[in-house]
Amino acid sequence: EANIGVEAVARGTARLDEQRVTAETKQRNDFPSVRGARYVTRGKWYYECTVYSECAQIGWAAREFTGNIGRGEGVGDDELSWAYDGLRCRKWHKAWSKYGVKWSDGNVVGCALDLDARRMSFSLNGVDLGVAYRDFAVPAGGVCAAASFDKKLVFNLGHRAFRHAPSGGYAPLVERDAMLRVELDAFKRVVHLLRRR
Repeated sequence: EANIGVEAVARGTARLDEQRVTAETKQRNDFPSVRGARYVTRGKWYYECTVYSECAQIGWAAREFTGNIGRGEGVGDDELSWAYDGLRCRKWHKAWSKYGVKWSDGNVVGCALDLDARRMSFSLNGVDLGVAYRDFAVPAGGVCAAASFDKKLVFNLGHRAFRHAPSGGYAPLVERDAMLRVELDAFKRVVHLLRRR
């Protein structure tokens, strides 16, 4: 499937592997940012990220998010992004506050987003860490999966079975295109009916 993966934002030495949806950097003291290629504006969405990094900030970002490697600014360091950091047990959005538990290499971070209720939650290896953000403003251009990291992350946007699928009707991000096709088909049917009148 084309374009199911991630794209570089503040690339640094980040190398992207579209086949395995992997982002990796070999440069010491590098903190590149990557984001998903798909944006959502409503509904309930989920993705997973397997962590092979010490320092990472994993979550969601608006289309306008850029990051800044030179200043060490990544996902969650501004008003255009939100993140969970399992190294320092923090959540990030412009500033940080205590949240979550410490992760280890190979742990799976689950990222759940309910845009209708305006809630963001994270899990670690299937254990719900609770609501991290609520009542946030949904950017007009939508949000996408995003992360900043120091070594390697492997994303699962739903192109394969989730290791810790959440309950509650969350859809994988790769279903976004299927949803848009359904909406377009419904719109075409309405236009067709209106033309027949």
